[in-house]
Amino acid sequence: RGLNLKNQPKAVKAGIAAELATLESLLQKLIQDNLSQEQQAHHQVMQQQLETLKQYYENQTASVLKWATYRDRKMAENVMWVKQHAQSKNSKLLIWAHNGHLRNSNLKMGKYLKQANPDYFILAQDFISGHTKSNKQRELHYPISKDEPLFANYFLDRDGAMFFVNFRETDFQQSDLAQYIQKNPRIHNEGRTKNTLKLQPRKQVDAIIIHRITSPKF
Repeated sequence: RGLNLKNQPKAVKAGIAAELATLESLLQKLIQDNLSQEQQAHHQVMQQQLETLKQYYENQTASVLKWATYRDRKMAENVMWVKQHAQSKNSKLLIWAHNGHLRNSNLKMGKYLKQANPDYFILAQDFISGHTKSNKQRELHYPISKDEPLFANYFLDRDGAMFFVNFRETDFQQSDLAQYIQKNPRIHNEGRTKNTLKLQPRKQVDAIIIHRITSPKF
């Protein structure tokens, strides 16, 4: 995230592309050598690290339309690479990302992961009020707003600092909370902007954690 290429001159972008091509060529030459099993494992890691650099370059230089579909697909591929190369094939992964990436929705990381692994469990997070920081370290304040159609407002008058709802449980279907969801409430996409998403239990999200108050940790 340290280098923003979007506004860089074409010559700078071309130079970086050339460096990436050189690195790829060097790695290809290594494959021709007789590598030990340990060296092969290191080589695979280096290849994946180069792949993520190429993804970042593509993400920074692509059109907005291509970026919108490219990024989540590559995020999912990176997760699946980690899973495939885990020491134990039974290893489980905890993926921390914005709700917008995690959800089971078209062209989103969660959709690709759900297709690859039906056991992928999507746990969203949201909050009632608090403050966060944007990418530019600007503070964003979220006061309590009863008028907004937010799912978190359901817990506004309930005791507790944190709430958990598993939309897969049978008891949920019979609750007044299920009726509340018929009003099409929304959840925050992330903390660094005020964008919200329509909450679609079971279809896009399996469960959710609601924090009463949120604050930046950095």
